Amino acid sequence: MAIKRHKRGGRVYQAEYKSERVNGKVKSTYVRYIGVEGEPKIPSRKHVNVNRSVNFSRTTQSGDVTVLWHLAEQLKIREVIDRMNFGSEQLPDVTPGKIISIFAINRVIDPESATQISEWVRFTDLPLLSGIAPESFSKDIFLESLDFICYKDPKTDKLIDKSPAIEDEIYQHWRHSHPLPSGESEVLAYDMTAVLFHGDSCPISDMGYNAEHIRRKQVNLAILVSKFDKYPIAHFIYSGNRQSITTVDNLFCRLSDISVNPGTVIWDRGNVSDKSIKTMERLHWEVICGLPKTSIAIRNILLETDVPLTPQHHVKTTVCGHIYAKKVTSRVFGKMRSITVYANKRAGAVNTEDRNSTLIILSEKLDELLKNPSNFDEKKLKKVIKSTLNSYYQFFSILLECDNSQVTGKWDFNNEAIEKAQKADGKWAILSTNDNLSASEVVEEYFGKDFIEKKFQNLKSEREIMPVRHRLEERVMSIISVNVLSLRILAALNCLFKSISPNDTNECVSVFLKKMNRVQRTEVTIDGEPRTVYLNLTPDLLETLKIIGLDHLFASSITT
Repeated sequence: MAIKRHKRGGRVYQAEYKSERVNGKVKSTYVRYIGVEGEPKIPSRKHVNVNRSVNFSRTTQSGDVTVLWHLAEQLKIREVIDRMNFGSEQLPDVTPGKIISIFAINRVIDPESATQISEWVRFTDLPLLSGIAPESFSKDIFLESLDFICYKDPKTDKLIDKSPAIEDEIYQHWRHSHPLPSGESEVLAYDMTAVLFHGDSCPISDMGYNAEHIRRKQVNLAILVSKFDKYPIAHFIYSGNRQSITTVDNLFCRLSDISVNPGTVIWDRGNVSDKSIKTMERLHWEVICGLPKTSIAIRNILLETDVPLTPQHHVKTTVCGHIYAKKVTSRVFGKMRSITVYANKRAGAVNTEDRNSTLIILSEKLDELLKNPSNFDEKKLKKVIKSTLNSYYQFFSILLECDNSQVTGKWDFNNEAIEKAQKADGKWAILSTNDNLSASEVVEEYFGKDFIEKKFQNLKSEREIMPVRHRLEERVMSIISVNVLSLRILAALNCLFKSISPNDTNECVSVFLKKMNRVQRTEVTIDGEPRTVYLNLTPDLLETLKIIGLDHLFASSITT
């Protein structure tokens, strides 16, 4: 970030600009107007003595950073990190706990790389709040702070990752101050996403599947989030080619280590296996999960279960259509279990049309192959056909013929297979190890896990976690940990806004932070008497701060 000065009519106006690289060239982009250099406005007063001595300090970004620093302190991020690294030793003015807290706050409101964040900090109130002199901030301080989360032991060359212990202690404090409703246990959602990389040298980055379909190295990030208050409890980092089902063992270990009473874990169908379900049951956790259609047992359940489209079976309305559900009992994962089959007629029609469209395209390719212009032998032609049709091979009946060493053939659609597939279109199965839940409750819980997808979206777009540019494995793990800490701070702010906007909390918080970003602080000295003045702290912001219980942060000041 850079501050540019523009002279107009004898005054110097300040504005903040951000440098970014566009098409290989560095471009300066306007961010915000700061004000007149050395002349912030203060409230007018009646009968002002023109002979009074008035001095101003420079203005600093104050509103949003003050609120977020307060929340970070309430979460005990600084305290936990410093105690874990220094114990009861005398702490210096600059500690990793302070620096990492500032790093996380930056990720919430104005994500900058470690090479630029030191400049950003100097124009905020964070030096004042943290007790660190502005000139003490540098790129190296922020990079070195990451080594207090994860580092390599120089004696053994082993990776020492303190993030699980840090997360557990912060979670214990959070849940103590924000307890679950009486009689309820944690309902957790678990999911994994890909985080793309720049560079090839990090040992845990690898090629793998990602929703963006980008061929670039990546790592996989999994997060465990509480449904009650959307608070991130734990995160896991895996190599880029790791499949989600192979990560469940790590989840088991973390659930055993975290001081949390067993409740319910909700995950997607990609994590389901006989082992994962039985292990969770041994740990006394309930599971709600989607079941994959690739399983023969599950396909048979879907084919054999007719979900009536009646008011009695209607369980949910979504933007994709109406959801109907029915509970059945079937032998799955070693014993008879309750399975909820849900159906979406609109989605079913889309499934059917998509398959039919694909079959038409494949039939045209099949016509070309059976003409056999390449003069394949029978074995080679069969291999090419199977490779072309792939999973759709079952929907064709193909007969090859050999005449004078020339292999040709004819085909027809396998109508029996097509009709059978249509019976499962728009239908899916959910397993709940808690047999007491109704079909409606199972569907509601399973569909309700989309809040974890919003966490991933928040990290990738608003927190700008990717692409990762760090090269060392320990630095990669630490910077991701900092980003997850930023989600915790944001979750704490969201909790304060539940009473204001329970149905649109995220949007309300976003608007609030944008308004607070414009609040600046300056020190005014009038006849030797110091005064603190907050610019742009409007009455509606003061009212919001009062409602969420943070008005005391700006109480002893003049506001404009």
